[in-house]
Amino acid sequence: MNKLKLSEAQNANSIRRMKAAQYMKVVTWSEEDKCFIGRCPELFAGGIHGDNDLSVYRELCQTVDEWIATIEDDEKPLPKPTISHIYSGKFVLRMSPAMHETLAIRAALEKESLNTYTVKSLASLTGIEASERAARGKKVNIRRLLAKVPDVAPPDEDRLD
Repeated sequence: MNKLKLSEAQNANSIRRMKAAQYMKVVTWSEEDKCFIGRCPELFAGGIHGDNDLSVYRELCQTVDEWIATIEDDEKPLPKPTISHIYSGKFVLRMSPAMHETLAIRAALEKESLNTYTVKSLASLTGIEASERAARGKKVNIRRLLAKVPDVAPPDEDRLD
């Protein structure tokens, strides 16, 4: 391969990696499967399995790159990544009238609004802290949170230079 074609291939790979970096990649331990599972929910439903979280993450990143290449080769639009999305803190939740009534009664018994009661209930189920301020709709800027994550150099095999 001549230098021009190699440079074009490296440039295409760099662009694909920049696109891949926009997608959420999650590696968690599965007690049921007794292994780590890596997922990229915006791109594919399945997961990458393995005994080592770093190996699973590397393979997950490679799989995301391959999915993006496949989608682009098929000339289809990439799904919108959610990692850069700024959430409003509001969404519409559909439920049965009986559940709505039960939640409203329990909120009233706690002397709380239905919204505050529901947010606290969801927080206790998910393990996410629901401060009074958050329950009133404090917006979270994901970019500001990500800025607090330490900047760690990638392993040699993942470097772009």
